[in-house]
Formats: sequence, C-alpha cells, structure tokens
Amino acid sequence: MTASKPKKPPAVTVTAREAEELLKATERGGFAGQTAKIILLVATGVSKLGAALELGLDGRPVFRACREWNARRLRSLALPSRSSRATIDPEKLVELLRSPPPEGRAEWTLTELASRLGVGHTALSKMLTQRNIPWK
Repeated sequence: MTASKPKKPPAVTVTAREAEELLKATERGGFAGQTAKIILLVATGVSKLGAALELGLDGRPVFRACREWNARRLRSLALPSRSSRATIDPEKLVELLRSPPPEGRAEWTLTELASRLGVGHTALSKMLTQRNIPWK
C-alpha cells in the first residue's frame, strides 16, 4: 500500500478582511479585478495553472499575482509602478506655451511641446485635455 501525498497548502492565503477587499476589487475590473480573481481562486485551493485556465490567461499573470500577493498583500492590487514615466511640470508647460513658437512656426505643435518638456506626446495630450488647456 502506498501512502498518498499530503495535499499542499494553497500558494496564497487570504484573511476574511482581505477576502472582502478582493471581492470588491473583482467588481471594479481592470488590473485589480483580474489580480483579485486570481488570488481568490488560488486561495481556495485551485492550482495556479487551473486559475490561469479558468480565467483564460497564460501562467505568467497568475504566477506574478501570487508572488506579488505574498510579498505585498492588498497593495499588490495597485497598478504596477510606472516610475520610469516622466512627469509634466505644469509651470514649465505654461511658461513654454506663453513663449513664441519655434522659428518658422506659427504655433506650437504637440510633438514640439512634448519634446521640449521631455515627455511623450500622448501623455502631454492627455494632461492638456484633462486640464482643459488650449495648446494652439
């Protein structure tokens, strides 16, 4: 007779309070919602591979979510750090907008503004739109 192996504990554990927060996060959707679904599945004993299959993911996001959960708990629901992104200094932007456009131009282009500020034109466009700043 061979002895059966004892069942491995779940790859992650969740307290009752954490489970409540995870359930709320699943309703919000997005990155936090996906991470919360992964953690809840794995905490109930579903394997990481099983969670990936159930959610239609490959294994990478599941393994990352479990690793982050064990290291950071509820903070792992926050979006990944984007510290490499440049920030836009509003004062510098206003100063630049008040200055004359580059020689040979009648007005500033978004690309020229972004280049002078050292940021991407998409990030600058979003910032200008959010703050209702006319740039032409």
